[in-house]
Amino acid sequence: MIRDTIFFDLDGTLLPLDMDAYVSRFMELIEGLDFGEELSKAFDRDTMRNAFYFMMSPKHPKRTNEEAFFDSVENQTKIKRTDIEPYFEKFYEDHFHKLKFATKREPIAREIIDVLKGKNYKLVLATNPLFPKIATQMRLGWAGLAEDDFIYISTFDNSRFSKPHLNYYNEILEKLSLDPKQCFMVGNNVEEDLCTKELGFEVFLLTEYIIGDIGKAPECEKGSYSDLLSWAESLPAI
Repeated sequence: MIRDTIFFDLDGTLLPLDMDAYVSRFMELIEGLDFGEELSKAFDRDTMRNAFYFMMSPKHPKRTNEEAFFDSVENQTKIKRTDIEPYFEKFYEDHFHKLKFATKREPIAREIIDVLKGKNYKLVLATNPLFPKIATQMRLGWAGLAEDDFIYISTFDNSRFSKPHLNYYNEILEKLSLDPKQCFMVGNNVEEDLCTKELGFEVFLLTEYIIGDIGKAPECEKGSYSDLLSWAESLPAI
């Protein structure tokens, strides 16, 4: 079987970022907004953390991550989703762009995508689906990329699982009618991205922003952005 589809992680892979600064500032921005006394309970640090953890768990196989997130917030605060969601959307529209400071554009990433598209590979953006579409669109823009570079992009409204749960990848494979043996995965996280090896993917570990113990990585291609570009250039045209 020809491997003609390549899954890419975003944060730390196509988009270099300081994850600690990114997460810390995200919570500061959420907590710094004035929602009024009642609604502020829905956006405090503990509520948000618990909702994200629940969304990332495999405990809601019939609900999207978006539904699981708001269910968790509702259960914790007894405030209805319909009252919370407009403020949540406004945060992403008006404030999420302030996280750009924790990222930087890697020009080679654009070159890698162009090389692979020129060889007719199908590209999937397999970014952990913890954010709405608008947040993923922004991060793609920060990376110098666009939605139409990919045949599928995972977001929290179209996914029921998240990394490193294998069902996250299985769900995408099923939606796109793909066999894992026709896929590659490119990422920087030893656990969350390279777990695809168990399904039959071939993997490339980007080591410049590696997360996890490289000693625990399965045997695979690995290296810097320049190495990743060389790998892309070495692949046969489809």
